[in-house]
Amino acid sequence: MNALRRARLYHLHHRTYTEDLPFWVDAASRYAPPLLELGCGTGRVFHALRDAGFAPLGVDISFEMLAVLKEQQPAKGAPVPVFQGDARSLGVAAASLGLVILPCNTFSTFEPRERAALLGEIRRVLRPGGGFVFSAPNPLVLWEAAPQGALRPEMTLPLPNGGEMEVSSAWEREGARFTIRWVYEAEGMRCEWATTHLLEPPETTLKALRAAGFEIAALHGDFEGGDFEPSALYLVVEARKC
Repeated sequence: MNALRRARLYHLHHRTYTEDLPFWVDAASRYAPPLLELGCGTGRVFHALRDAGFAPLGVDISFEMLAVLKEQQPAKGAPVPVFQGDARSLGVAAASLGLVILPCNTFSTFEPRERAALLGEIRRVLRPGGGFVFSAPNPLVLWEAAPQGALRPEMTLPLPNGGEMEVSSAWEREGARFTIRWVYEAEGMRCEWATTHLLEPPETTLKALRAAGFEIAALHGDFEGGDFEPSALYLVVEARKC
């Protein structure tokens, strides 16, 4: 299965997740533009922001993901402002952005050294008082998970041109790393996606933000504005450039 086909199946799966979309729209409403989404992927959050009347910029390291994002635009629509690149070296002018977001639990996939470079670059491109908002799975909850979760069916989704895709998932926790694996089976083909999250105490994450020159403006455990607590599903952080 080629990489573009694989990215289309990824999009078909992840576009079913919508509970966080109002949160990102609300975040965009509270900061002056421009807005940049890091790791915009196939456009799940990016297009929700555009539909809400915002004009986000987007960057992703995957050419195939961006190709799927662009496929969702009308044939005669204006080109979408997304580019392929590394979030740790954006090539964007210093102090030029009002808000940077990193949805989809991507922040915790960066190793400490990579994260330091990421935070330094985000701070560089933000104006003073600009916002950095991201979500991550709550590491305290994942630490309590069993060492392994067997592959289990998750959902069945219709394919655009007929037929169905079966989605299954499994996980493995090894030390401070938690890997979730999705398996897609469609039209007699099978492919996998795997994402590894670094499990570190929330305070370690907040300390890294402060060390990089951010202040913590809000800390939530869900996308409805609930307070963060040890049993929360997520760690959702809003930080501002000092």
